[in-house]
Amino acid sequence: DQFRLSHPKIHPSITLSKLRNLQKDLREITTQIDKLDMSTVALAWVYFEKLVLADLVRKSNRKLLAGACLVLAFKFNQHVDRALLGQLATCIRKLDRKDRLNLADLHAAELKVFVDLGFSLHVEQTAYGPHLHRLLKGLGTNALDYYGRGTES
Repeated sequence: DQFRLSHPKIHPSITLSKLRNLQKDLREITTQIDKLDMSTVALAWVYFEKLVLADLVRKSNRKLLAGACLVLAFKFNQHVDRALLGQLATCIRKLDRKDRLNLADLHAAELKVFVDLGFSLHVEQTAYGPHLHRLLKGLGTNALDYYGRGTES
């Protein structure tokens, strides 16, 4: 398996298909919450990748940690609206189709992830840009159409 050969330090319970499916699940949350910007999901994915590469992610905690990354990215990247944050938490809890993530665990994981990221949430555009492009492509669009022509800076 090419993925395993390229990333031997990643825990064996984490497979490329699990990562792709989880990224797709995060992308789908933007279809449920109109105000959730796709750049926030891309930023969350960068945070999550850092955790994967640090060998902190397992099959059993991947959805919880990805959800915590999404909450952190939302708080860092967008205007925080408590109602919207509540909607986001509800969608994240539904990621785990079997057990439903609980809110207390999500809050605890958020703090743990923040610590694991070294309290650093700023990410260069070169790190999240390719993820943003891929996420938008998965929705059948691109940055110009998603953000509106003539609004890019």
